[in-house]
Amino acid sequence: MSEKKQVFVSYSRADKEKVFPLVKSLEKSVGTKFWIDLEGIESTAQFLNVIRQAIEESQVVLFMLSDNSIYGEWTQREIMFAKECGKRVVPVILDGGGLRDWTKLYFANVNYVDAKNRHQIEKLSKEIIEWIDQAATGGSTLQKENTSSSQHFIAIKKRLPRFFAQLKNILSVTAILLIILMIIGFCLDDEEETAQSAESSISTTAGTINGHNYVDLGLSVKWATCNIGASSPEDYGDYYAWGETSTKVSYDTANCVTYGEDMGDISTNAEHDVATATWGDTWRLPTKTEFKELLDSCQWIWVTQNNVNGYKIRSNKTGESIFLPAAGGRNGVSLYDVGEGGGYWSSTPNKTDASGAFYLNIDKENPIVGWYYRSRGRPIRPVTD
Repeated sequence: MSEKKQVFVSYSRADKEKVFPLVKSLEKSVGTKFWIDLEGIESTAQFLNVIRQAIEESQVVLFMLSDNSIYGEWTQREIMFAKECGKRVVPVILDGGGLRDWTKLYFANVNYVDAKNRHQIEKLSKEIIEWIDQAATGGSTLQKENTSSSQHFIAIKKRLPRFFAQLKNILSVTAILLIILMIIGFCLDDEEETAQSAESSISTTAGTINGHNYVDLGLSVKWATCNIGASSPEDYGDYYAWGETSTKVSYDTANCVTYGEDMGDISTNAEHDVATATWGDTWRLPTKTEFKELLDSCQWIWVTQNNVNGYKIRSNKTGESIFLPAAGGRNGVSLYDVGEGGGYWSSTPNKTDASGAFYLNIDKENPIVGWYYRSRGRPIRPVTD
């Protein structure tokens, strides 16, 4: 990146006809170029090397919010990373629909901008200029704060000898108390490990259909304990493009049989539902709604189970649990995000874009249900009624 840009634009390419004119108008008002991806970022490597740097160097992130962008995998990644970096993120509503779905919680205390309101756009332009100016003059303020902190440190340092003299008189009592607390802690750890072992043995014996175990979480469906092609809950299993029932070497748009096809929900359709096709009986892909139910009705705990990262999902209703490994995904011949996250396909297509379908994104910071392109290879966790 040859030039640092103060404003980063996060958007869905499906909205480019609305976004590009708006960005050009804002650039003219602010008097500086914004960072906007015109071609689209497809690989994780590009995200790490390009998008991450652009967000880190920006002062403001404009999130062009629409039904397309809130379910986009890369826009979700960009917003989460911007938040982690402490950037100022401003939602700009493209379609007049306001905040919705996960953005209601994520931007609960943030004033959003209506892209169709001329006065709000003009106000946004002025605010961006102020934010950039504040960032440019922030160095001198920081230097004064550091100087003040140094003075406080010197004053504290002078008092340290007296403090340590007083501390020495109570060290023997403190040591005894620490030993007692350590003994109590060891006892509690042993009890917790015993309880977890008992819980694990219960959660994998809820029932079996066609040789595959399920757990009753008290929800509308029962969830399998393993992915398709896996031999244990921690095993990643096989990867499938959406609507396909066999694995392959490379996962591309060119060889994805459902890419761009106008299709309905594929649950129980043996031609496209890999769970029904491979496990038979009542096994099938979960729907988008069933994934949301899993998110809303269970506790999601990021853990390392048998040396594998993933989510332990415990039901608020029955106390039973399943484990979803962070199996990553496949793009082309590459395997990405293993141990960090990944996604699980649902049976629900994206009705507004025939190239996409909904999936459960198990990012370790913020698991959500979103949509992405059907060509990606993802693991499958079946359900049964």
